[in-house]
Amino acid sequence: MAPRRKRARTDHRIYAAIDHFAAMGYPARRVRSAVQVYGGADGGGREAAAAAWHLLEESSYYVVHEKLFEMENEEKQLLERHQEQQQQQVKVKEEPLEGTCCNLLLGYAQTDAKKKKRKDKEEEEEEEEEMSCHHY
Repeated sequence: MAPRRKRARTDHRIYAAIDHFAAMGYPARRVRSAVQVYGGADGGGREAAAAAWHLLEESSYYVVHEKLFEMENEEKQLLERHQEQQQQQVKVKEEPLEGTCCNLLLGYAQTDAKKKKRKDKEEEEEEEEEMSCHHY
C-alpha cells in the first residue's frame, strides 16, 4: 500500500473571518490582506499567529474592519486623484497652445481678415472722398 500524505494544516480561522466580512460585501482577497497586516495569517510563526487571532477574535474583528475602511478610503482617494488628473489632461487638450501650427494658421487667417476689412474700409473712405470732391 502507498504511504499516505500528511494533510496540510490549515487555520480555519481565516475562513471564519472571510465569512464574517463576506456578509458585508468584502471580497475574500481583501479580508486576507487586512488580516495579514495584523499577523493573523502565516506571519511570525504559530505562536504569533495564535496571539494575533486571539486579538482579532476578541475584538470581534473590529481592527480588521477598521483596516478595511482604511483600505477603502485609500482607494477612493486614489480614484479621485486619477479622475482629477484625467480632467486636467482633457482641459490641456482642449486649450490650444500658443505657437502651434493650428494657432499660427488661425492667427494668419485672422490677420488676413483684419487686413481685408481695413482695405475695404479704406476703399469706402476713398470712394466717399471722391464723391464729396465731385459735389463741390
